[in-house]
Amino acid sequence: MLAAFLGVLGLAVYLLVLLVIALAGVIGGAEPPVKVPAVVGKSLEEARGELADLGLELVVRERVPSNEYPEGSVINQRPAAGRTVRKGRRVEVWVSTGSAVVQVPDLTGLDFEQAQKELIAARLTLGVVQRILTEGEKRGLVLWQHPEPGAEVSVRTPVDLAISENRGAPRARLPDVLGKRLRGAEAILSQAGFMVRQVDYVKSTAAPGTVISQQPPPGERAAQGSEVRLEVAVPKELVEMRRRRFLVQLKVPRGPVEQKVEIVVEDERGVNLVYAEKHRPGDEVNQQVTMEGEGTVYIKLNDKTIRQDRLAYTPPPEESEVDEFGFPNLGP
Repeated sequence: MLAAFLGVLGLAVYLLVLLVIALAGVIGGAEPPVKVPAVVGKSLEEARGELADLGLELVVRERVPSNEYPEGSVINQRPAAGRTVRKGRRVEVWVSTGSAVVQVPDLTGLDFEQAQKELIAARLTLGVVQRILTEGEKRGLVLWQHPEPGAEVSVRTPVDLAISENRGAPRARLPDVLGKRLRGAEAILSQAGFMVRQVDYVKSTAAPGTVISQQPPPGERAAQGSEVRLEVAVPKELVEMRRRRFLVQLKVPRGPVEQKVEIVVEDERGVNLVYAEKHRPGDEVNQQVTMEGEGTVYIKLNDKTIRQDRLAYTPPPEESEVDEFGFPNLGP
């Protein structure tokens, strides 16, 4: 009996010692909290490295224009600098996309392709393109533009161009596509010798998906091949949603037997290629894309942009509150 009792007692002591050792390991191994460093004003990579050194994870919450901080710099952070947090905590940052105001370059005299490259470099978009019949002028040169060179405008502002056209180009009246659905409007304009270059989706009480404005206007005479800009109605709810699913539709035009179709989305997340496939003329392309905030969808055919679809974003009142510095109101 005594031997059995001592055996049980010894086992109990042994287990107790193991428990004490385990608790000591857990307590001794607990990592101390760290202070969140100040990363505002630093480049995204610098901020990521500094946070990683402290065992913290950087997460980009949003990319927004800033006139104070250069592109790629952190302009706001949460938690704020100096806060004490556990290792492994996520630190959200807002990153600058550069100045919200840019200067319109002088495009007059450039050929059309070079003018498009200059607009992209200036972070602007192509607006309405009018073909103007001229005598003795080389075909495809920019004759005038709006806004004018040197004007200060917001990023992604469309710039309208007038392009020289040979006198021999046939002219026709713009058909009236107001009230038509986009696919039908494109077909009507194409049959008349015109091409839809830009589609702006705007908030309207008109039937969703119908054309509510066209430029040049119906009845105006223009050189066939001129590009047309349309405004299409969308419901208020779609414009106020930050994250939207967007259907891009395209009928591949006549041309080579095999044509490369690409769809590029530019929104608050940056510029992303979301579709790239080979198609034959007449193929129907129906591609769902996701857009965050205001954005533009570029539809490219054989490496050339043939259409831009723009969708505005107007946050509802409860999402548009900002602090005194123009940043999202994050609360205490």
